[in-house]
Amino acid sequence: DTSMKSSRAGLDSRGARAGDSLNDVRNKAVRSMLAQRRRAAIKKAKREVRLKRKQANAAGDGEKEEQAQPRQEPKTLENMRKVDETVVLASESDIAKEEAQDEF
Repeated sequence: DTSMKSSRAGLDSRGARAGDSLNDVRNKAVRSMLAQRRRAAIKKAKREVRLKRKQANAAGDGEKEEQAQPRQEPKTLENMRKVDETVVLASESDIAKEEAQDEF
């Protein structure tokens, strides 16, 4: 009986490991229930991280801004865009001189 318990360690109620894919579950009702539990667990973990971050920032109100955790910036197309090296910036003075000398 003890060998049976040790061999079932880390298994859930359907006899599969916790990290297994839901594709292995053939029963649609059980699969959807497991997927719902997984989504709820992920949502709960994210909520806890948000709450910890919010509490850390609230506790840091009296501290200097450098010590406080920086606000996360969303990844947008503009933020992730790499600088094009072929574009001439207005701050480059040698290019401006060449443009002034150019006869066209």
